[in-house]
Amino acid sequence: MGIFEALPESSYLKKLLLGEDPTFVERFLNVKQKFETAVDKEDKRILKDQFTDLFWDLYGRIALKVGPSLSNAKRLFLRYGLVDLRYLTPEDQKFILEQPLTPVDYANETIFFVDEWLQGIAEGHIKASATDETESKPKSASVLLGQISAKREKAESLMHVERERYNRFFLERRECIKRLANIAEHLQELSKDEELGIEGMFSPEQIKMVDDLSAIQKDIRRLHKDMIASVRVIAKAHEQIKDALAEEEPVLAAGSFSVGAEVISREVQAVRQMAKMTVGKQGNQFPFLSSSVMPKESRDYLFRNVVKKKLQYWLELDPEAFNRTYKGETLNIPPYIILVPGYGTIGACWEPLDSNNKQFGRGRIALPIFTRMPDVSILSAVGDLRWQAAKEIASYYWMEEGLTGRYYEYYLSAKLKGDLRHHFINDYLLWMTKETQGMQKLEKDARFVFWRYVPLPDEKKIWLSKKGYYYNQLWENELTWRQGQANK
Repeated sequence: MGIFEALPESSYLKKLLLGEDPTFVERFLNVKQKFETAVDKEDKRILKDQFTDLFWDLYGRIALKVGPSLSNAKRLFLRYGLVDLRYLTPEDQKFILEQPLTPVDYANETIFFVDEWLQGIAEGHIKASATDETESKPKSASVLLGQISAKREKAESLMHVERERYNRFFLERRECIKRLANIAEHLQELSKDEELGIEGMFSPEQIKMVDDLSAIQKDIRRLHKDMIASVRVIAKAHEQIKDALAEEEPVLAAGSFSVGAEVISREVQAVRQMAKMTVGKQGNQFPFLSSSVMPKESRDYLFRNVVKKKLQYWLELDPEAFNRTYKGETLNIPPYIILVPGYGTIGACWEPLDSNNKQFGRGRIALPIFTRMPDVSILSAVGDLRWQAAKEIASYYWMEEGLTGRYYEYYLSAKLKGDLRHHFINDYLLWMTKETQGMQKLEKDARFVFWRYVPLPDEKKIWLSKKGYYYNQLWENELTWRQGQANK
């Protein structure tokens, strides 16, 4: 009797491995058993590496089956790296098994566990991550479906952004109407000369208000042109979406409902690299979930609801973190956030911008689910995204302008050594966690770069200006600069 057959029918491990290749399952269980019983340190190290490789092999096999009907055991494995319940204390078992596995709304969500992420890619909701591998030419209907979905996603992003612009124009329109109504209301008021018994003369205030009519007229004409142009963009995007849906229909009718196995396999390799990045170079590259990697201080693990809450707090201090400029307007485009299994200490940016849709496409960052420093993990990922996105947008001029140019100038003048990006991320952490609280931890020149290019809300700047000379000087200089801009 094999190891698998000897497992209790109701055991989590048997449910996890059910339906997998028997030869692979026996090899997996054999190495698992040897790893658990090994005493010699060198043997343990070798078996640990073998077990880790088999973990990712199993991960790739199960990922190919991802979908609504995937069993809970296999979904928990993809989501948390849970191989054996015996690796968890009874308390931790209860905690993990009580976590909801409800379906995610891909249309309105940007934060995903890996099982949801892979399913989203398989079903065409999300474009696969960029990798260093050269993709083969389109040969199958599944690849064609992915390409069509990418076109549709780009058109949907454009429509979403343009609708936001149109809504702003509409609000301006309402404001113009209010201004006109206000003038009309005041013109109804009749001034009266009691001594002469004459009424109906316009008052000086009414004449002054009438002078504003020409400005309102200009605003209305401008809004009219802007709204017409915006509607044309929305209409064009709408047609592109309809065309993409029409292209998808025959492909789906032919029975190709998901992307190919090659795409999912590449995505699993990307997830493995993301997990390594969140652990760091000196970290323990061991993806299995066990109680030893579940910090007990607060159980503040980076599940979706926790990430949303913490991210909202930090974005109040860095409201421009996910901003991009389109047609002179500022748009907020949050990245996709992938919650990777295992223990880690840092978050990482995998893709700062969508390579095929740099204007509106979402970037991608990875966060470790289990960490002792959840805020550091989130902020390091946001800082990494900020740096890489700014560098990507500046292109050839990244050393000369904007955030990257000014920080690079500081890096050279301070004669810093080591990786430039890592220096920035570390300083971003200090800026967000210390400097925003009035604790001066950055060099003066670095503080100026962050004050200028990673701006805080004005109320926080005013608060800081009362906390020390350097902050007050930065605020006074900014007010002078603003006045100069207003006078241009």
